[in-house]
Amino acid sequence: MGSSQYDTFLGRFGKRIFSAQVWKKPAFRGFLWAMCSNISFVAVMILNKLFRQELPVMWLVWGRCLFALMFVIPFLKWSNLRVLWVVQGIRGVLVAGAMVCSYTAYRHLPSHFAALIGASSALFTMVLARVFLQEPVDSKRMIALAVGYCGVVILLGDAINTSWSHYVLWAVLGNVLAATVAILSKWLTTRSIHPQSSMVYGIVVPLMAFSAILYADPQWHQIKLGVYQWQLLAVLGSIGACIQYTLLRAYQVTKASFVAPLEYVRLCLMIPAGYVFLGEMPTLWSYVGGTLIVGISICFVHWETKES
Repeated sequence: MGSSQYDTFLGRFGKRIFSAQVWKKPAFRGFLWAMCSNISFVAVMILNKLFRQELPVMWLVWGRCLFALMFVIPFLKWSNLRVLWVVQGIRGVLVAGAMVCSYTAYRHLPSHFAALIGASSALFTMVLARVFLQEPVDSKRMIALAVGYCGVVILLGDAINTSWSHYVLWAVLGNVLAATVAILSKWLTTRSIHPQSSMVYGIVVPLMAFSAILYADPQWHQIKLGVYQWQLLAVLGSIGACIQYTLLRAYQVTKASFVAPLEYVRLCLMIPAGYVFLGEMPTLWSYVGGTLIVGISICFVHWETKES
């Protein structure tokens, strides 16, 4: 096959792929946005552990918000920044709390275990979506979710009698806050609030809160950041902006009860990432539990794509 014929073949193949009906389904597009958010999240948390000696958590979350805001400003359309002050303010405070809890937990817990605990936020999200958004959750999905949490329970056995077990409470609190943020994010999209608006307030409000804490507490004034630390904050801030935007886009195009279980995939990404970058070796039970979690996530994607 000549080069011109090869190019023609690739062109036809690409056209078929990108014109396929599956790309037009909201559930599949929501899945792609959620996967982008998961990959970005894993990248930030691995960097958080790699450079934990360089930056305290409070400086880290402050810098992430600062550079995330700088990153998104050139792409903003100010007409999209419609305001619901009370809801956006509450959501911003919850985002700040979830960030502090998550960064603290991921910094001290083994990466695969932290991802496991993070996946448990799906349970809170699905329940809250049913109560506040009236999103239906049928028996099939509830059974699948229960099976997924069998994988969670299996992996929780690794945390018993460990030196880092108390950090699990930070992770659980972060999950509750993150689930509430997810419900508010979905509610805002149902009110025709553009994702850019929620993203900006989800950055500005935490930035203001963290700035006030750093200014009021004298111990933080003694820490001087060098060029290397500022560069690290810039990288983390840019990736952090990607996490928020892609997740909001996922909630915009499909149901919250569909997006939430996809956070299980973070565990599958964390296991190889933790091994490659941190030298953390999961146990056999980690693989068993992770397999259950991945399988259930695939089922959710298949069901939602088929029904959309």
